[in-house]
Amino acid sequence: MTLSRTTISGGQRKNRPATGFNRLMLRTIVFCLVSACLPLAAAALEIDADSQYSFARQLFANQQYLRAAAEFQRFVFFFPRDSRVPEAGLRIARAYLHAGRYRQALKAADKLAHAGYGHQITARAYFLISRCYQLMNSPTQAIATLHNLTTLVRDPAIDDQVAYRLGWIYLEQGNWEKARESFEKVGPERRPDLGIDPILTDLSRADDLPRKNPTLAGVLSLVPGGGQLYCRRYQDALIAFGVNAGLVWAAWESFDEGHQALGTLISFVALGFYMGNIYGAVTDAHKFNRQQTGRFVDTMRRRHLDDRGFVYFRHPGHGAPAAPALALRITF
Repeated sequence: MTLSRTTISGGQRKNRPATGFNRLMLRTIVFCLVSACLPLAAAALEIDADSQYSFARQLFANQQYLRAAAEFQRFVFFFPRDSRVPEAGLRIARAYLHAGRYRQALKAADKLAHAGYGHQITARAYFLISRCYQLMNSPTQAIATLHNLTTLVRDPAIDDQVAYRLGWIYLEQGNWEKARESFEKVGPERRPDLGIDPILTDLSRADDLPRKNPTLAGVLSLVPGGGQLYCRRYQDALIAFGVNAGLVWAAWESFDEGHQALGTLISFVALGFYMGNIYGAVTDAHKFNRQQTGRFVDTMRRRHLDDRGFVYFRHPGHGAPAAPALALRITF
């Protein structure tokens, strides 16, 4: 068999390879490589439900919430008939909630609430929806969601959970009376588990919190700095008194020396500072009351939520970030 042939062109001798033979060798090599890699590729593409679910849970535990949400979604997509799909849906919503993606969490929880997985899953989805509304600074919708749940699902255990969460929402708002009424609706069987009696005992102290009357603060500010002094803002009181007294003295001196135009101008400026002093005192009274409420709510959280698997956000009246709400780790 002749593998190559020799030709002479232009006085040079060239060897041309046997093209058919080379192609055959190349195809053989490619076939062997593909045959060897196919089992490896198949093993790499194989997805195991338990491994996928465990991986997503591990990401969640490591606080990689967005990655966890993506992996739980992958689990739901590849294993739609797995019994853990409803739980994975809840974890998707919770992951977005912890990541601060409240609208995505709301969408995921709402989808789960209408999927027909049973009362327990529906209730937990509604609790997450309510929590999302809280974190989005919509407590009215959060409360309405919980009331809708009680009409949708008739279950004493869920009713107790709703009353418990409503109590905390009202407590967040500083509405002590409604919070007390909600906590008292929890049935006797679940009161010890939820720590209702200690909560009510501490909540009774809310009426004794120091408060400042905004109207009285404004009246006392008729004497510059009086309202600030009443609100325990001693430095502000000193500044208000000093600025207003200085402007009054400057206007008096201007009029006394015959500078009518200057005296009038300073008088207008002094009037503005005087009115600002009154408005500031009223604002300080409201701020004082919010701070007292915030500190009380923070104390209630530390005493009654930390040991029960709750994650919470600080109250806005006490050096808090923007989101004034609770985020609960809900279990049944």
